[in-house]
Amino acid sequence: MTVGVRVLGELEVVRDGLLVTPSQPKVRQLLALLAVNWNKVVRTEQLRAELWGANPPPKASTTLQVYVSNIRRMLAGEPRSASGTVVHRPRVGYALNLPEHTLDIARFTELARSGRAELDAGRLEEASAAFRGALEEWRGGPLCDLDPGEVLAPHVARLRQERAAVLEQRIEVDLVLGRHLDLIGELRVLVQEYPTHEGLHAKLMLALHRSGMRSEALSVFQRLRADLIDQLGLEPSASTRRLHQDLLDGEVKPDQPPGTTSIRRAKSWWHPPAQLLPDPVEVIGRGAEAERITAELRAASKLAVVTVAGGPGVGTSTLCAHVANQVRESFPDGQLYADLLAHESPAEVLAGFLRAIRGPDCWLPASEQERADLFRSWTARRRMLVVLDNVTAAQQLNLLLPGGEGSAVLAGCRRRIADPAGLAVALRPLTGEDSLRLLESMIGTQVEREPDAARELAELCGGLPAALIGAATRLALRPHWSISRVVARLRAPGDRLGELTAGRLDLLASVERTSALLDADQADAFQRFAGLFSTAVSVPEFARACLIGERAAESRLEQLVELQLIEVEENRPQPGSGYFTYRMHPLIRLAALAIGERAQEAHDSLRATIR
Repeated sequence: MTVGVRVLGELEVVRDGLLVTPSQPKVRQLLALLAVNWNKVVRTEQLRAELWGANPPPKASTTLQVYVSNIRRMLAGEPRSASGTVVHRPRVGYALNLPEHTLDIARFTELARSGRAELDAGRLEEASAAFRGALEEWRGGPLCDLDPGEVLAPHVARLRQERAAVLEQRIEVDLVLGRHLDLIGELRVLVQEYPTHEGLHAKLMLALHRSGMRSEALSVFQRLRADLIDQLGLEPSASTRRLHQDLLDGEVKPDQPPGTTSIRRAKSWWHPPAQLLPDPVEVIGRGAEAERITAELRAASKLAVVTVAGGPGVGTSTLCAHVANQVRESFPDGQLYADLLAHESPAEVLAGFLRAIRGPDCWLPASEQERADLFRSWTARRRMLVVLDNVTAAQQLNLLLPGGEGSAVLAGCRRRIADPAGLAVALRPLTGEDSLRLLESMIGTQVEREPDAARELAELCGGLPAALIGAATRLALRPHWSISRVVARLRAPGDRLGELTAGRLDLLASVERTSALLDADQADAFQRFAGLFSTAVSVPEFARACLIGERAAESRLEQLVELQLIEVEENRPQPGSGYFTYRMHPLIRLAALAIGERAQEAHDSLRATIR
């Protein structure tokens, strides 16, 4: 049996030569999103957002599982052999697991990569053939028969851009190969489709000039100038004006298309990247930590590595963004940023770094280690700052280190990472005083009017900046609400975490992302701790609750500490036993209970579906 999935045009699924494309709109959307991320896990919350936006139905998880089952049956032909096509990773998401040759998007990507590699090696004939093969995979606009949602739409835009980039590269190569007569017709169509695209107009001007049609080439410039002024209020760029003048003077060089990009770009250093997130400006309660990190980064005479570890909602990302902006001038060769949760592997992060440094069309090695070696080589004589967010393992960090002795890495970590050569900073929840200062910075007048309620709100938030900012944001958006009203809603039974959520500040989602790193035993320990203990617990108590030995209980508790889902009650062991005691933050506990309820609902729904 052979299966093929096509997204470079209308969505199509072919099985054994027959079209079996699903007709149900949301199943099509789900399949399309999995296909554009082939062999990569798409998080469950992203799938829900694509299908239902911000308001998923009550049984969204069950419905999603039904849609996935439909896709499995459609791809495999019969349920018994369908399990390998869509892979489910519990508490994470789903992945479309198909061989790359069965997806047109994978074939396009590989051929485009091959073309760039041939181009970097100077084999222009081979590069042109590879680019042509990549473009032949297209049958129209990407997923042109779908109405993409908020998650799928950026992928559709990316695919359009990638096709345009490959098309432009192929035309550049063909111009260098002297195929100007063959290109004129194609370029005439393209400039009609993109009337303000200067690169395409420049290539048409050059092709016409080389074909002996100099007056027509000059007319192309006049039409482009008129369209740019009418539609955008802009004059043509300096490079396009220079080409026009060269045509007038008869001084166009025969070997390189003026205004082209990729042929020259891959051979030279690109503009220094500046990828840092915006500076939060004021980071309250973290002055001592910020000072230590800043001093370490600025004084670096060799590669400096600073890890900042903190539990969900404690503000690790915010502190890293703030400090990075404070020291950016110390790294004149560029600043790189990556959120590791947004990438399937360090190889993807390295691909983004290398393209930011060398240009979007540079050749990339296939293996992760080769990319890491190339990254270190290209940064060996430069002072660069690399900011990494949501690091979960030392192996990730090691692969993403630059090579320059004056460079630095600032890593926000979801688990504690030991680096004997670097500075490790641990963040704890804010003090009550700093919590009030944070509230005052956002809703100052309300805090002045209700000081007692503000202190109670700070106590309920437990010093977590994410919770404090969520509550303050809700008050700022609802100025007719009092702080006392918010406190009453938090005290009442119900969705306390929902009351503290504001936009991307979602403590429950943050805890979910960290808990997804747990293995089965650790996840069980996390749920048992949350469900059985609301105060500090000793190792023997936890061992009895889990029906395991004390050494195994201590090991699981320490693993949860490492992932910063619980913390040690005191930094000294209990007399006699030598064990420590542990506690869980009240809001983390609520999040853990909510995660457990979701998992149980999903399990019950799946059992009901199977029946």
